[in-house]
Amino acid sequence: MDSARALTLRSNSWEGWDLASRVLLILWVALLAVDRIDFLGGEGEFLLTPFLVLTPLVLC
Repeated sequence: MDSARALTLRSNSWEGWDLASRVLLILWVALLAVDRIDFLGGEGEFLLTPFLVLTPLVLC
């Protein structure tokens, strides 16, 4: 009985994702529509939003 439960717990939808990847994905989804945050502080020619910063990290 214990081995069946352990197998069920191990084979979940987050299999293969470490904690950093989980946090990054949740943060990315939470900040998808944010367009008022500019990581360049208005000094650049475009807005460097969290979406632009986090997308390459999520895809890696």
